[in-house]
Amino acid sequence: MNGRSATARSQPITVHRPTSLEVVSDTGSVQDFDCLGLVGLDYCGVRRDVLYRVFGQLGTSIPIADLPAEESFIAGTNTCAGVPDTPTPSGGQTLGDGTFSGPDRIAMCSSSCLPRAPDCRPTGSCTLSFRQNWTVSGLAVRANNISITCGQVSIVAQ
Repeated sequence: MNGRSATARSQPITVHRPTSLEVVSDTGSVQDFDCLGLVGLDYCGVRRDVLYRVFGQLGTSIPIADLPAEESFIAGTNTCAGVPDTPTPSGGQTLGDGTFSGPDRIAMCSSSCLPRAPDCRPTGSCTLSFRQNWTVSGLAVRANNISITCGQVSIVAQ
């Protein structure tokens, strides 16, 4: 440029490829007194909130903005009245710094759990199970087998 020349040097680079979602926080199973915000229902639900962070192949978090995250589900068993076989997948979240903007909420509210005790403990029973798959930037990063009963949300990473 401008009559000058230079010798190009090679420089090694490392591409951080998303490989996993690691748990930042987890509430465990919580009885939900307002039945997930559904007004006028005389029963309670159960929920569990899990916040994830994206990690790469080097075992470190990837603090990069604009990573697209997608969730999908595969139905399992469902004995819970009035509950779909899988939750509605979150569509196209964009991660601000490698951490989700809010927790992944796995929840269920069913009349099969009636009657309820005054402290919201269910006395009925049912089971909902499904597989949850997460991709980040189109790459598979986490699969969970999830089982929900009236009183507990179990998540087993695969």
